[in-house]
Amino acid sequence: MKNYVEEFRKEKQNTAKIVVFSVVLSTIINIVSGAILSSYDLPMWLYIILGVLITTILIFISLFLRIKRLNTSLTLESMFIINNKNNNEFIRIPNYKINQDMSNYLRSAFCESKAIKTKWENGNLTHFNNLIATKNGKIYAQCDDSVSLLIELIEYTILSNFSVFISDYFNKLHLNDKVQELTMKSIPDLLLSNRFLSLFSEDMENRDAFLSEFDTDHQNVVYAYSENGALYNRFEIKLPKGTKLYKDKNNAIVINKYKWNSVFKLFDWKYYNWLDEYVYELQHYCNKETYLNDIGWPYIKSGIHVYNNIINTL
Repeated sequence: MKNYVEEFRKEKQNTAKIVVFSVVLSTIINIVSGAILSSYDLPMWLYIILGVLITTILIFISLFLRIKRLNTSLTLESMFIINNKNNNEFIRIPNYKINQDMSNYLRSAFCESKAIKTKWENGNLTHFNNLIATKNGKIYAQCDDSVSLLIELIEYTILSNFSVFISDYFNKLHLNDKVQELTMKSIPDLLLSNRFLSLFSEDMENRDAFLSEFDTDHQNVVYAYSENGALYNRFEIKLPKGTKLYKDKNNAIVINKYKWNSVFKLFDWKYYNWLDEYVYELQHYCNKETYLNDIGWPYIKSGIHVYNNIINTL
C-alpha cells in the first residue's frame, strides 16, 4: 500500500538539500552573469538583487515540481445488493463491514422517518435519465430521489466510520492538545445536505422516539438506540487545528489542511500520519476486492464451479 503521508514527509526532509543546491547553482550563475555584466560597469547592488532573485526562483521551481509529484488519487470500489422487486430491500452481505453498517443505518432511519422509508421503497434505484455532458467532459444524470438517499447513506456511513477511527487515533496517542473537535454547528453544509446525518444527530430531546427512553440528562449520551430501533449518534470529528471539512462544487466531501508555508515549517507529523492508517482502514472497510480476498472468494468460486460440474454429471 502506498504511504502518502510518508512520501510527503520525505519530500519535506529534502527541502534543505533543495535550498543548498539552489544557492550553489544561483551563485555559479551569478558569478558567470557578473563576469558578463562587469563590462557594462553596473553597480554592486544590482548583482546582489540578481543573485537573490535567481535563488528564490530556483527554490520555488524545485519545490513546486516535487510537490506536484505527490498529487495522487485513490479509488475504492464497493458493492451492495438491492432487491427492487421487494420494496428496494437492502440485502446484507455477511462480514462486509460497510454493507452491514449501511443496512443498520437504513433500518434505524425507517423506524423514525416515514418520508425516508417511503422514498426509498417507492423509488427507482437502478434508473438514470437525462444524461448531460458538460464542457469539461464530465457526464451528469438526473435520477430519482431514492438515488440521492443512497448517496447520502454512503456519505453518512463513511463519515461515521471516519469519526470513530480518527477519535480513537488521537485518543490512543494522547494528541488532543493540537486537535479541534468539529460538531454539527461546524459543518452546516454537510448537515443540510445529508438527511441521515441530520436525523441521527438531532438532539434526543427533540425526537419522539427517545422522549420515554431516558429520565437522566441527555448531554452525556453519545450513542443510543430507542426501543423501536431509532438511532441517536452525536456527530463529532477530531482533526488537527486549522483543518476544514466541507463539500466542494462537485459535491465531494473535502478534508483540507495543506498550506504552502507547511513546506518550510517543521511540525509534528504524528498529527497527520492518520491518513495512511485510514487508507488501510478504508480498504478493509469498503473495498470490494479486499473483501473478496479476505473471505477467500477465489477458492470459494473454484469450489462452486467444481460442485456445479459434479452435480451436472450426476
